[in-house]
Amino acid sequence: MSSNDTLNKAKILLGHWIEHNHEHSEEFLEWADRVKALGKTEAGDDIAQAAQKMDEAGKLLSQALDKLGGREA
Repeated sequence: MSSNDTLNKAKILLGHWIEHNHEHSEEFLEWADRVKALGKTEAGDDIAQAAQKMDEAGKLLSQALDKLGGREA
């Protein structure tokens, strides 16, 4: 694989991972609320914290994508 191919593949993967993480984060928050509604506040808080970490990971992936020149068209 040429360096240009590797760069393009990385951009595609980063875009996919960013979207995938965002979807998971939203789902985590939904489930955090559901678990908390059952009185399992600590577990719900842990799930919500996982969502926050997923968002942080998404930001780092976005920064990496920007440094590689952004999304492929």
